[in-house]
Amino acid sequence: VSEKNLRPGPAHGSSTAALFIALLALAPGTTAAQVGGVANIGRVFQEAVGAYGRGDYRVAADLFEAALVERPSDPTLLYNLGNSYYELDEQGKAVAYWLRALRIRPRDGDARFNLRLVIGEDPVVGSALPPVPLSRDELAALFSLFWFAGCAALVGRRRWRRGYLTFGGGAALTLAVLCAVLMLYPQSRYAIVASADAALRAGPVRQSEVLAMPLPGTGYRVQEVRGDWLRVSAGGESEGWVERDQVELID
Repeated sequence: VSEKNLRPGPAHGSSTAALFIALLALAPGTTAAQVGGVANIGRVFQEAVGAYGRGDYRVAADLFEAALVERPSDPTLLYNLGNSYYELDEQGKAVAYWLRALRIRPRDGDARFNLRLVIGEDPVVGSALPPVPLSRDELAALFSLFWFAGCAALVGRRRWRRGYLTFGGGAALTLAVLCAVLMLYPQSRYAIVASADAALRAGPVRQSEVLAMPLPGTGYRVQEVRGDWLRVSAGGESEGWVERDQVELID
């Protein structure tokens, strides 16, 4: 894969930190420590952006990792960290962080582009993405909207006796139930091969037969966890055991 084709990350969201700090400072009840903590994350982010721009990808990755400790669910940090690891030729970690970013922000076109560019149309990795391009927060907001709209329509139907209110209320409540199902839809665990030395083995011991040597970025569904070993499957006959420290887990 040509590096120049990768969509760069650190410009992605570089102004978000400053805006968030300003809004937090204006919020009632915000303490100086909270503002200072967010400001520090913003400074670390900007330092990481600078390091990435200079081509110092190891420093950039370390700084993005440091910021991620404070904000582990920040999709911008996850996306940029994936790009940094890609530039460090750590393809497995790059794929894992792009996937984590997309699980939080499913419509991130840059993350999807990079993921497809690196691994193509991998069906296992594709199944790790959300079933719809909506985050859980967005689904929760839609659930509330449809639920209250449906209830209001049905109450109005009893008062004003309009047939379209019955239809509209039923449709809204159906959509609310659909949103609830999608919110509660259990996400499987996935393992993304991160180590170039990873081996798919017949059993959970190093002495067992090596079935395959998967490339970094290869995705598996996790079937079982046994100590430091994972039983994984990619469908068909691609099933075996890998060591936990050779993969990135996607929960």
